[in-house]
Amino acid sequence: MKFFTQILLLILSWFANLVSATPVFTKVAMPTYAYTFSETDRAIQDQEIKIRTIYFARSRVSEKLAYQRGFLRESYALERIARAGNVRVVQGAGSFVNQIDNTLARLTNKAKFELLNTGEYKIVGGHHPMAKKAFEGDLVYDYKKAFSVKPSELDKAAGITNVHPSITGQQNSLYTSWKNANPNTKITVDVMADIEIQAMKNVGIPEDVATGWVVKSLEDLKAQGVTEIKNIPWNGTN
Repeated sequence: MKFFTQILLLILSWFANLVSATPVFTKVAMPTYAYTFSETDRAIQDQEIKIRTIYFARSRVSEKLAYQRGFLRESYALERIARAGNVRVVQGAGSFVNQIDNTLARLTNKAKFELLNTGEYKIVGGHHPMAKKAFEGDLVYDYKKAFSVKPSELDKAAGITNVHPSITGQQNSLYTSWKNANPNTKITVDVMADIEIQAMKNVGIPEDVATGWVVKSLEDLKAQGVTEIKNIPWNGTN
């Protein structure tokens, strides 16, 4: 029994020494590396960065200046073209307005204004006392807004039913006769007004009433800002 007790103590002592023993494996330190630059190298790098930044900034400024110069040149060219075009339009408009004013001065005192059932074409339809074909192609002319006379009012004035087609026929005939007699002449507002009055007079509309409608049509053309007679109705360009 004593022998077994001694053996047990020996085993316990060996186990205690095994538990408290220093481990066989130890920590391994990994090497680290540090890179350093001298003050001279750092100064060179800083200088290169500054130079590149300056070059970049200068190139951007140069690009911007070049773009601005090109834009200004283009704007100036467009402005000159616009001014030239505007001068031509204003001169043409002035001449045409003078023609209208002169014709109005000649006709207004001869006019009787029967304005019932007259107004914009899009509202009353019917007859344009100054033929719309003459102004087709003028940028500001709008035949739907132009002064017109309702067909029933034409019939009333002429004392004839459905007289509008007859007026159109008279217009065609009178404009064609004028063109044949004046093959190389531009038609004027004065001539147009006389043809239009005559076309209505020929179908039985009183001259003073026809004159009143032509006067209102001329006033409308002036208000719209029409600049010229583009065509001779039924006879090509003016």
